[in-house]
Amino acid sequence: MKKSAIIISILITTLVLGTVAGVVKAVSVSQTNAKVQELEQTIQAREELYKQTIEEANTRLAQVQTNPTASTITPDQAIQNARTAVGSFGLTMSNPPELVNYNGSTAYEINSWEGIKLYVDSLSGAVLFNSLTGSAAKAVTDEEAIQAAMNYMPGYTFASISKSVYNDQQVNIVAFTSGDQVYVNLAGQVVYVVQMQVQTASYGGGGGGGGSGFSGEGEHEGGDDD
Repeated sequence: MKKSAIIISILITTLVLGTVAGVVKAVSVSQTNAKVQELEQTIQAREELYKQTIEEANTRLAQVQTNPTASTITPDQAIQNARTAVGSFGLTMSNPPELVNYNGSTAYEINSWEGIKLYVDSLSGAVLFNSLTGSAAKAVTDEEAIQAAMNYMPGYTFASISKSVYNDQQVNIVAFTSGDQVYVNLAGQVVYVVQMQVQTASYGGGGGGGGSGFSGEGEHEGGDDD
């Protein structure tokens, strides 16, 4: 009887210990799973924060490219550089210079009432585009325009120079004492010529002869010489 009681006691003890071990193991696994889940959530949260940071950085970069703000020269300095670029043609501002993105560079956009548009680099102050010349080049001076006309028509005597518009572009009209005119654009190119042609004719007959002369006016594009 005592032996049976001992065996039953041993069995009960083993069962209790097994149950306790199982409970401890279950608790341990549950705690481990909770820690793993917590770690995964932490990693996921960090990844979301990382993605958000990258998106914000890209957004700010796009904003900087669209609405640039970097500049080392003032708007007044940009205007002065623009006035130098247009030379004697002059520049009357239609609105204050505005920072824009011009072909990847931060530049001041300058517009005038005369319809001139220029872009001046906001860091270096260099003119990036000048609508008068169609490039970054500055407009020729009066002296340079006169020299270009005299090179085109050597031997003629200069009379005057004036400003006008030809084929929707600003030009210098260089006139000579002969009446001839040479149109020089603001890039220094001859684009049109008004040339006076003088012809003479003599008539003879009867008891005597006489001479008469007449003059005509001819016009042609730059590049043709008579």
